[in-house]
Amino acid sequence: MGGYLYILPVHATSLTATPALSKLFPPQLYFPFLNATLTDLVTGLPVANQTITFTTGAHVLGAATTNAQGLARVNETLTLTLILLNGGYNVSFAGATTPSATLSPSSDHAGVIEP
Repeated sequence: MGGYLYILPVHATSLTATPALSKLFPPQLYFPFLNATLTDLVTGLPVANQTITFTTGAHVLGAATTNAQGLARVNETLTLTLILLNGGYNVSFAGATTPSATLSPSSDHAGVIEP
């Protein structure tokens, strides 16, 4: 009835996964730093307080909340067979609505770097 309807803008996001660094600890490889960074592509700023899911194949490695720099981190130990079979790990952001915008979903894949 003569009121205003405000529709939040939709902001595209970018989720960037960092390749896993492996160190051999028989019989497993230890991937101490599974990292992903979420960025708002409209503002160019990191996105804090959002849930990022880390997976490899059908296995959920965990979920983490992004910090003020947009970084989410999961510490995980995986068997060599599992990580090689899946060629690394995946990260995903399901999207969210914040007070200032609707953030679109995004995902990425990271491989393995052996020192």
